[in-house]
Amino acid sequence: MSDPSFLLPHAVAVLLWLGLWACLAFWTVVFVRRRRGEPVLPLARRRQVPWRAIDLAVVIGFHVACFAAAFALKSWTYGPEAVEPPRAQDTKNLTTQHEILQMLAQGNVGLIVLGVLSAVVVAPVVEEVLFRLLLQGWLEAVDRRLRREIPRRAARRIRWGFVPVTLVAALFALIHFRVEKEPIRPEHLVFDAATMVIVPTVVAALAVAWVGAVRGATLRDLGIVREKLAADVGLGLAAFAGIAAPLYLGQMALLHLVPEYVSVDPITLFPFALVLGILYCRTHRIVPSIVLHVALNGSSLLLLWLL
Repeated sequence: MSDPSFLLPHAVAVLLWLGLWACLAFWTVVFVRRRRGEPVLPLARRRQVPWRAIDLAVVIGFHVACFAAAFALKSWTYGPEAVEPPRAQDTKNLTTQHEILQMLAQGNVGLIVLGVLSAVVVAPVVEEVLFRLLLQGWLEAVDRRLRREIPRRAARRIRWGFVPVTLVAALFALIHFRVEKEPIRPEHLVFDAATMVIVPTVVAALAVAWVGAVRGATLRDLGIVREKLAADVGLGLAAFAGIAAPLYLGQMALLHLVPEYVSVDPITLFPFALVLGILYCRTHRIVPSIVLHVALNGSSLLLLWLL
């Protein structure tokens, strides 16, 4: 039987080479299309989303209420000390490690399942629904309306879609900024893992139900076109092939350049979020962004496991 310590480095090397070749093939296609004067990703026809600023405020209310309920339940279950900030003498144990990695490090099967489910399924779907579909979709509608109200020459200075995509990408990167904090207490791991799966799912479900019931949002408004599902999955995977290798190389370089107490995630997540935003802006379909997000999160966990 082959020695795993011998096979793992070779498996990682194969994956890295496949990623580099896929990236090269992707950008070759992009270059050829640009040389021919063809659009890399044609702008799909769409109607502007029907939800408004007040609907986003309601969604934020859902978010705050759900996490407040989880916070209160944790305090009631484990006592008030479970939600208190770390004491001064505990600061030496602070870490910037992501909560999911702390869960996976325990080796508990249940925690591993919840952690993978949160990172690979829940987080990509929920974040794309909240950031790209609801927030960016609304900002694109605002951008379109404002361009009708300002002089055409001024409007042409900034390309349509640039502001919504960039603003949402910046916000997406900022919320992933992590400061040093106390590691999750072992007795709280299952509760926190379940919270990371259940609460975001409930928030996204309530948000979609609200815009559907109150604004009459259709499946197409929600970024899903049944006849294009297969093509959208392929588009998301193609985008992953093009950006995965540069993102991972940039992440590895930053980890060697910045101190351990500094989280580098926002730096690499900003260009990643720009690509997610461009996919949605050009297609107004959410499936390509979700597939790309799932692929990146899943491959990140796979590489962490192999390494």
